[in-house]
Formats: sequence, structure tokens, C-alpha cells
Amino acid sequence: TGDDIVFNLFGKKIAFKAMNALILLYLLAFALPSLFLFCKNYKKIPAIQQEENTNSREFWMFIGSLVLFLTGIFIIAKTSIPVVNKLFGTSIAPPEDVEYSYNKVVVLVAILLGFLTAITQYFKYRNTAVKYLYKKLMWPTIVTIGIMLLIIFFYPFTYYSKTAGFLGAIYVAAFAVIWSVVANAFYIWSVQKGKILKAGSSISHAGFALMLTGILISSADKKVVSSSAANGIILPGGKDPMTKKDDKVGENLTLLREVPADLAGYTVTYQKDSTGNESNRRFYKLDFEKKNNEGKATEHFMLEPDVYLMKDNNLSSNPDTKHYLTKDVFTYITSALDKDHREDTAQFREVIMQPGDTAYYSNGFMILTKVVKNPADAKLRYDPAQLALVAELDITSKDSLHFKAMPAILIDSLGAVNADDTIYPQNLFIRFAGVTEDKKLRIGIKESDKMIDYVSIKAYVFPMINLVWLGLVVMALGILLSMLQRGSFTKTQSLVILFLATGFIFYMFMLAGA
Repeated sequence: TGDDIVFNLFGKKIAFKAMNALILLYLLAFALPSLFLFCKNYKKIPAIQQEENTNSREFWMFIGSLVLFLTGIFIIAKTSIPVVNKLFGTSIAPPEDVEYSYNKVVVLVAILLGFLTAITQYFKYRNTAVKYLYKKLMWPTIVTIGIMLLIIFFYPFTYYSKTAGFLGAIYVAAFAVIWSVVANAFYIWSVQKGKILKAGSSISHAGFALMLTGILISSADKKVVSSSAANGIILPGGKDPMTKKDDKVGENLTLLREVPADLAGYTVTYQKDSTGNESNRRFYKLDFEKKNNEGKATEHFMLEPDVYLMKDNNLSSNPDTKHYLTKDVFTYITSALDKDHREDTAQFREVIMQPGDTAYYSNGFMILTKVVKNPADAKLRYDPAQLALVAELDITSKDSLHFKAMPAILIDSLGAVNADDTIYPQNLFIRFAGVTEDKKLRIGIKESDKMIDYVSIKAYVFPMINLVWLGLVVMALGILLSMLQRGSFTKTQSLVILFLATGFIFYMFMLAGA
């Protein structure tokens, strides 16, 4: 039924969004076969007859697996609340701050995983001497303390929206994950004597910890760089796709079509929107430009965030991102004009003009400068077989802003077609309506009584987020090394496979989305 899938459960009709149903089926496709195989082969799983020593590698590997398992249960339970409410008719309320309800638990998980992936490699199977651990972990600890001091003094975390205790937990988590990266690097050097091809597990641990480091830094120091103060236009926003909370109105920047505005040192212009291949999907073209003190453009790029137009005029936003070496600029749509459901009752009024004449509208005046035949102007697109007559008008508003309008008539064997021009900042529509018998121009002027085309955006800067992708690359390479070590490959074959895979993985994670 539309976007919903309805089925009958114990005599009760249950409706799911189509996308939610697909996700559920995807999860069941993995979970049910796995549970079946586990139950079928349960008796074949070897059982340990006695408990492991707490100073053995087996024990801490078990603890790490348990932490990941409990974290998965926690996330499943939290995200399943809407489903539980729908199935059982309960009314369990989600937390007021959804993002923080996850973060305050997961930051503790990051601390545990950081410490575990740092020290587990140094444990020997069955039993490990304490002095051996102290000796091996002393230098990684000293180096990590030095790195943390540099971070505290030169790149402190700025996550002040919560309690001081939570900020302290972020610093502890940062120490744990950085310690893991350093400790695993030392393990490769001191224990495995730099034999990279045999260090797959250590490299994977280091990559995982590096990914956690990037997540902590980028999340703790992310900044909202959009602001309604840039142009004073304040409109209600939608929901933040990360926090799932209503956007703070002052953090949205509302852009009028073709009217530039300031955004974190850039001049951003909403140029146009376009409908995507999927139903109810729309892309918005945002032009970003940065200039130096002399007014010369030093950087220019285009972002195209898109939205799905849902029921009740709600938007589901997909962001677009500009990637840099040390940061990402993350931009998404918070609200937009619903052009499909607005009616414009304004009508064109016609004036007769010839070059040099002036016509007035409520917010200014316009001068017809000339008429051009088949102009080579990229703004007007027409078939070479057509005859294009273009009227060029210079428009000046009451606040001394200047615009140029180029309405046209396109003529071919089938007849004549009007190509109107729109001055969005003035809510003004100009039409070249035809030519009189005495060769003067009929110019149609319409001032829309509906809201001008606009879009509201929100932009974040995520610092050092490339550490996340670099961590994924390193972790994937570690897994690949472990697979090569267990395969029957020669050293030369392993190096060739590793070289090719490294290039592919680096491209996929680091360059493909740049």
C-alpha cells in the first residue's frame, strides 16, 4: 500500500515501511542460517575443560569478544524500540537525546576495546609473566602519554555540550585507542622483528584503533559552520540525520535561489534543483566559491545533496561532502520549498517597449537594451534549426542590486515558443511575448505572490575524519596479510597480491568519494 508493506501477525495487521522490511529481511537472511548451523554443529564445538588464566591471551580474547557481543545486544535493543512498540502495543519512549544515549555507552566500549587491543597481543598463550608485560608496554605507554600531552595543549577536544565527566571519558578513550595504535606498532617492531608479512593481526588491531581515533576526534571536535546570521533569513528546519533531533533554527542557512550567501569563508549559491531517477527524489546544486583578499577565486566546487520527499511534506536528507586532507565539509538539506503543491495566481502584465525604453515593477525598474538573434549564450539552450530572438533587459532594484534578464522566443517549423527568464532574488518573471505591427516588443512582467524558491542547509566540519578511512584501509590490509599467511603463496606472490590489493583498497576508501 504505497510505501508500506502490510502483513497479518496473530490476527493483528502490522505495517512496515518498505525499506524497513527490506532491512529486516536482510538481517534475517544472515541471522537464521547462522543460528541453524550453530545449533546443528553445537556438539562439534570444542569445550575448554578448565578456565583460562587471567594472564593468558585466551582469557583477554574472550573478554574482547564478550565486549563486542554485549555492544551488539545494546545497539539492537536500542534500535528495536519502535518495532517492539508496534508489535506488542507498548509505549516505550525513546531518550530525549538519542545521540548521547548511544555515545555515553559506546565511549566506554571504545575505552575497553582500546586497552584490550593494545595489551592482548603481548600476552602469551596459557600464561604470561607480569614483568614481561611491564617491559614491553613501558615505551608504548611513554610515547602515548607524549602524544596525549600534544593533543591536550595544541588540539584539545571541544565537546562541551555535555558534562565534564563525559569530556573526560572522551580523553580516556582517546588515550586508549592511541595507546593501541602505538602498542601494536611496537609489537611489530620489537616482538615480530619487523616481519610485516607475519604481522596481520597486529596491523588489523592498529587499523581498528586508528579508525576509533578518527571517530573520536572528528565527533568530539565537529563544528556547525552554517548560521542564519549570514543573511538573517530564519525558517524552521527538519531533523538532523545524525542526531534525529529537530535542527536548531539558528544553525540553518536559508539560501534564496541564485542569491549568494556566506558560509564558513565560502560564498555559496543555490543554483537549481533537479529530479532524480528515483521517485520523489530531488537534487540541489550548491555552488561553493572561496576568494582571496584581491577577490580572485582560489577554490571552487559543487555539492549536490539530495532529499526524498516523504508523506506529510517531510524530507529524508542525504548529504554531500567536500573532502580535504584534514577535514570534511558535510552539507545536507533541512527544508525546501514544495514547488509541486504551490499555486501561483499572479498574472503577466504586458508592456510595449523598444530598445532604450524603461518599464517599472514594484521593487525597481528595467531597461530594454537590445534584441539579439541566435545569441551564443550558454544560459539559453536551443536547437540550431530554431530561430531564437532574445530581448536583453538590465534590471535595477530599489536597493541598488543589478540583474540581467534574457527572455526569448524560439521559432521553428512547428511555431513559436516562449522561453521566460526568472530573476529569483526579486520573485520576478520576464516573458518575450511577441512583436507588434510597428516592430516594438511586447514584454510580459509577472511578480509572483508566492514564496521565492529557497532551500535551507546545515553544514558541519568534521576534522581528521580521514583517520577513519585510513584505519579501515590498514585494518583491511591486516586481514589480507593474515589470509596470505595461511595460504600457500610464495613471498613474491604475496607481495604482488598485497601491492595490488593495497592500491584497490586505498582507492575505494580514500579516493573514490573525494
